[in-house]
Amino acid sequence: MLTDITSQFDHMIARVEQSEILNDPWPHMFVTEVIKPHDYRKFVEFENQEGLVEEYDPITGRTQYNVDTTKFTEPEVRYFNKQANKFFHTVADKFGLTFHNQIVLPTSNFWIDTSELLIDDIHIDAFKDTGFTLSCLIYLPVDNSQKHYGSKLFVYNGDNLENDTIQDEGTLTPHIVKKDKEENFKCVRTLPFIPNCMFIAPNFEKTWHQAPKIAEGDVRKSLMMRWKV
Repeated sequence: MLTDITSQFDHMIARVEQSEILNDPWPHMFVTEVIKPHDYRKFVEFENQEGLVEEYDPITGRTQYNVDTTKFTEPEVRYFNKQANKFFHTVADKFGLTFHNQIVLPTSNFWIDTSELLIDDIHIDAFKDTGFTLSCLIYLPVDNSQKHYGSKLFVYNGDNLENDTIQDEGTLTPHIVKKDKEENFKCVRTLPFIPNCMFIAPNFEKTWHQAPKIAEGDVRKSLMMRWKV
């Protein structure tokens, strides 16, 4: 799948350049037709493709397929890195961020989420090993029947953020909402989980969001590409 992802970057760049920053409730992008239409089915059926390693994470309850770069040639990996870095800087530019000539490479993970998913907190994508994170989640449903499974975007309506959230040691900002304080966060928007769309979220200070709860028997597929600076 590495070369399949690589072949999409120029198209993805063009789609990002044609799309606008959305500011409700905080800066993000929702880019449609992000994968070339004739290639979309291959991405939906990623678990049948070559070059991926399956693993189940008992901490998150998520089945993840990781790109195995050892299955590809050095030139293929090098070209993927070049295109991925080019895409990152295109998106960063849209948000008015400048990283000059810094090379920033992503992790690329296909996700299968079910009712066993344990990640249900309202959070910001903050990590101990980085100051800035750009998360780009490509929705991979087969049709519009899972529209309600999109990411939920929140704003804080309380008066004591420090008291209502958790900040792990090593992170720059509070990034997890305490379960008993979720009433102080208002869901302003739920993005539609429709085919071939990308939700782009920088981890700015107020980018609170949440993954949906999956109904028993349902499967939610996506591709997460995440750049850490």
